[in-house]
Amino acid sequence: ALDPKYYWVNLLAGGESDFSYLDEIGKEVSVLVIPELKRNIDPVNDLIAFVKIFKLIKSRKYHLVHTHTAKGGFIGRMAAALAGTPIIVHTLHGVTFHDFMSPLRKHLYILLERLAALVTDLFITVGDDLKTRYISRNIGSSEKYVTIRSGIDLKEFWEARELPNDFIAVEKEKLGIPLSDVVVGTISRLEPRKGHIYLLRAASRIVSKFPNIKFVIIGDGYYKTFLEEEVKNLNLTEHIIFLGHRKDVPKLIALMDIVTLTSLWEGLPRALVQAAAVGKPIVTFDIEGAREVVEEGVNGFIVPPQNIDLLTEKLLFLATNLPIAQTMGLQGRKRVNNCWDVETMVQRTSEVYEELISRKLSSSRLLGRNEIHTGCR
Repeated sequence: ALDPKYYWVNLLAGGESDFSYLDEIGKEVSVLVIPELKRNIDPVNDLIAFVKIFKLIKSRKYHLVHTHTAKGGFIGRMAAALAGTPIIVHTLHGVTFHDFMSPLRKHLYILLERLAALVTDLFITVGDDLKTRYISRNIGSSEKYVTIRSGIDLKEFWEARELPNDFIAVEKEKLGIPLSDVVVGTISRLEPRKGHIYLLRAASRIVSKFPNIKFVIIGDGYYKTFLEEEVKNLNLTEHIIFLGHRKDVPKLIALMDIVTLTSLWEGLPRALVQAAAVGKPIVTFDIEGAREVVEEGVNGFIVPPQNIDLLTEKLLFLATNLPIAQTMGLQGRKRVNNCWDVETMVQRTSEVYEELISRKLSSSRLLGRNEIHTGCR
């Protein structure tokens, strides 16, 4: 965490936020909840949220406001600018405009991002691909961007590399998977943009040629019922295993032979980083961040989004050539290093804050503690 001797941190969160992390944050952080700030667009509640955020920022006289997410980022930055906040930072965790939305909506989102960029002192992106995409759309100048990867605690994933074969055999048995079956796994929320439907259609083709295979889906969400029906329609009941939300993801990745990700868009896919850390070969759609983890033909394969033919081909190739798959997985370990850990993220963020403070605020304004607003979502 940021040093409490120098920073007074307030966390502003929307009413739909997950507050399970509060005990980990500690007493140094004051949490302020805005119930009207929600994910979906709601003109009335959004206006109320904007006014509340503006009043909070104005009354508390923050030196720095740091926003996250698309909607919270826009409302938070505009409110901070109106309140006269000296430093405004925004972290991009994913692209807000993409090819899977209507052209009109995409254009509108780009215009809103450009507007917010006018009052943004610095963009932090979780991956270089994301930075390149925003700069190419003239959303702020390149000098306003820095990449700081999301902190991921990889300790358990490093350790999962060394789990013995006997342990893997027992875990596969618990899931009802024969020891001889190949396991393909995916980790993501169950919602349309995660593209599970493409994996299911690829699986339908694969099992007709290679029946000794299981597909393990980790994650939960409102799309589960639809996907379960699709599994029945494709006669995949014996090959698909829904595990829901799990806390033992490192162990589960360890028993997989291949990890796949079929999301249509991301920022930096954490599941790919985790899979590479455990040493698993990867087949992923070509989305933002994928090429920062996967090198084509070295530790996995990158296929165009929605391309079921190529997805099927690459998964089937690895499933039927496990020695090659294992070699590729070992190569993936080399691509994941300490730049992904939480300590590095906090250190780099602190350095960015210090540079902005020294550049934009005079020493006379920095007497005492600096109050930093670290979240608006």
